[in-house]
Amino acid sequence: MATKNEILAQLYAIKAGLSIISQEKDKIAGAEKKLNTIQTKIDSCKSQIARCDQEIANVKKSIDDAQKQPLTMFGQKRDVDIKKGPYIWFGIISGFVVFLIIAFIIVPGLIEDYGIGSLVIWLSAIVGAVIGAFVVGSMHKKDVAKEQAKAEQEWQDEVAKARAQQKQRNQTLIDNANKVIATKTATRTSLQQELDTLTEKFNNQLQIFNEQKDLSLGVAKTVYDALIAEYATVLDPRDWKNIDFIIFYYETGRVDTIKEALIHVDKQRQTETIANAIKQASQEISSTINTSMTMLRADLNTCFGALSTQLDKSMQIQLQALEQSNVTLGALSGSVSDLGSKLQTSLNALGNEQALTNALLDKVATSSDTLVNDLNYVIGYKAPYYLKK
Repeated sequence: MATKNEILAQLYAIKAGLSIISQEKDKIAGAEKKLNTIQTKIDSCKSQIARCDQEIANVKKSIDDAQKQPLTMFGQKRDVDIKKGPYIWFGIISGFVVFLIIAFIIVPGLIEDYGIGSLVIWLSAIVGAVIGAFVVGSMHKKDVAKEQAKAEQEWQDEVAKARAQQKQRNQTLIDNANKVIATKTATRTSLQQELDTLTEKFNNQLQIFNEQKDLSLGVAKTVYDALIAEYATVLDPRDWKNIDFIIFYYETGRVDTIKEALIHVDKQRQTETIANAIKQASQEISSTINTSMTMLRADLNTCFGALSTQLDKSMQIQLQALEQSNVTLGALSGSVSDLGSKLQTSLNALGNEQALTNALLDKVATSSDTLVNDLNYVIGYKAPYYLKK
């Protein structure tokens, strides 16, 4: 039966393996964050370009509307109202008087010569009134025509002025609109250049991201397979998220077996305090990790050595799978072979006690449930949304 120190060393070995996987998750997340930052800038740039295009289209429409707008008739022609009555009465009276005077001058002689009486005088006055009315009526028509022509000219001048003003306003609107179009076009050109630069930068970063993702996922899977092969019987993978809590109970002497620790875990879950308990246990382990590792050094070296051996086995399986892909994919064999080389280099660097110790110390402040979340992240990895478009 394994001793307490051996069990603790095995638990720490599991956490060390999870820590390595968490580190690989951080590498993927870091590369993804850089990619996402560029993608956010690209989306923003595209949005700004779309706004520029819409604004340019709106301004062009306003120019078309201004050019198509008919010239409006402005004002109203002045009414000419010269009353005919005064003219007629003036003509009648004037003709009557003039002819009456002429008759008085002429008639006396006629009376002497022909004996014509006063009847002629009044007939002459009446004829004079008729002639005067006709003459003055003609004058009225001329005055009306003249005034109408004047009113027409005034109206035409007003229309021409109003049209000129409207044309000037439209031209000013068009000139201003063209300035806006020029400004927006320059902005759009600048944005398009920025977008082209960002797109190139994104493609370069995408290559880096894919390389890091493939490498880290390969490392994480290899470590995960090694953990399963070596320690699944020590602690069920479904309970790895509680490992801090279990380690803490072992180190503080509260339990003597993993089974007892799991019973405490179940009790904590029943009271819904497991999250805080794990967090508290993680903090306690973090503060005493150096002391614990010193005490467990021999057992840790044994467990780390066993895990390193299992890593080597898992690595060989991974490399064999990649070699098979190398044959199957043909055209992509170069990239697959390169990935295999990088994966072997990375796994070789991890396959020793010091690397496992470093990973454990690096992630000692990270709770076990977070480590398992990181494990789930890489095992069920899903590409960012913008790579699925």
